[in-house]
Amino acid sequence: MYVANDRTLVNEIRPMTQDNEVLPAGLYPAHLKAIDSFQNAYSPRYRFVFCIDDDMNHGQTITLTTATNLNSKSKLGQTIKALLGRELSDRELINSFNPACLIGTVCKILTTHETNKAGKVYSTIDRILR
Repeated sequence: MYVANDRTLVNEIRPMTQDNEVLPAGLYPAHLKAIDSFQNAYSPRYRFVFCIDDDMNHGQTITLTTATNLNSKSKLGQTIKALLGRELSDRELINSFNPACLIGTVCKILTTHETNKAGKVYSTIDRILR
């Protein structure tokens, strides 16, 4: 797990919402708080944890997950490109860019709502802007 500092663990980050609340859809100032890796039923994944920095929702978190395959068209590649504000170089792609160096990056996130199979509405990150 990669975190913003040695004293912060992902499970200590203030949860995004209460059980029946969602973050209102919109554009929020944020920063990348942490990145960790996990395995789902299909493949290894990265979890990017963003912390909201506005007055009303300060400290709330929202996550974005990606597969670990890195190329310019993958979701991981597009996430890194958005946080860097530039394309990854061929050298960075070949050397498997380490996303942990992005922790602390200030950005804006555009959130929307989606509904899962059980009918529960949740917030999701639609776009990252630098």
